[in-house]
Amino acid sequence: MRFFPFSLQVFRRGMSGDSTSRPTILFPEVEYVAPVGDWAHRVQAHPDSLRCRIRKIVHCKSKSSSNHEFLLVHVRQPSRTKAVLLVERVASFTDSDSSSILSDDDSSYDQHTHINPVLASISVSLPARDRVRISHDGTTSSLASQPFVKLHTLSFPKSSSSPSVAHFAALLTTVSQHILGYCSNEESCSWFAYATLEVTKDIFGGVDKANKKSTQKRVPYGGIRIDERDSAKVLVREYRRAWEDFSRRTLQMEKEWLAAKAKPQTEKSKRKQEKKAKKKDDCDAF
Repeated sequence: MRFFPFSLQVFRRGMSGDSTSRPTILFPEVEYVAPVGDWAHRVQAHPDSLRCRIRKIVHCKSKSSSNHEFLLVHVRQPSRTKAVLLVERVASFTDSDSSSILSDDDSSYDQHTHINPVLASISVSLPARDRVRISHDGTTSSLASQPFVKLHTLSFPKSSSSPSVAHFAALLTTVSQHILGYCSNEESCSWFAYATLEVTKDIFGGVDKANKKSTQKRVPYGGIRIDERDSAKVLVREYRRAWEDFSRRTLQMEKEWLAAKAKPQTEKSKRKQEKKAKKKDDCDAF
């Protein structure tokens, strides 16, 4: 099954233009680590996230005894600059593990944007055990310090049909709502990686390819027996509802930001017109 979510065509308008800016939510100067909810909040508040596309998602498994599974997400900006994200569910995650990537550009954006209280609650309503790590140099080596094997790859050769970073952020918040209290931490981590990739594939399609050279294989949901409510089928339905809300707020915030940027120019033009009218009145007086 393949379908495009609500208002995807709206998001595609204006995406064809090239951009030389580097949004810090994807291109931090130092490695960035934060819970999924915090990262999604930053994504939703930044218009550049609509122009950056997912190039491929790689399902990986650690070679250590933990057998930890995670995703490496490769992102491409319109200017072809590349970013790499490591997305995972971990056993524990504290505030000290997170880092801020707020730049001057981000500060300027927030000053002119009204943050919806419901939007702000995203960062506190999701389990902090799901996190996003972003490479400071666009490489996987800076993120995955331990040896790992690539199990599966979902790629999007055509940027026109690939999900944007905004789509992926909304998808992650959907998956993060599922805690899976009936399985171990290790099993829950495997479920998170598998389910996220499957939901992305079901919604956006892409080219699905297993790593035939690896002796380790990708096992559905980490090999655990899951409840129906935690299946990819249910997650897809939940994502559709979540995307409607996520995209609506993103568009609203972008409009507010553009309006705030245009306001100083509008006031300047108004003063210029008033000055011109006064000069005309003075001339007419003679």
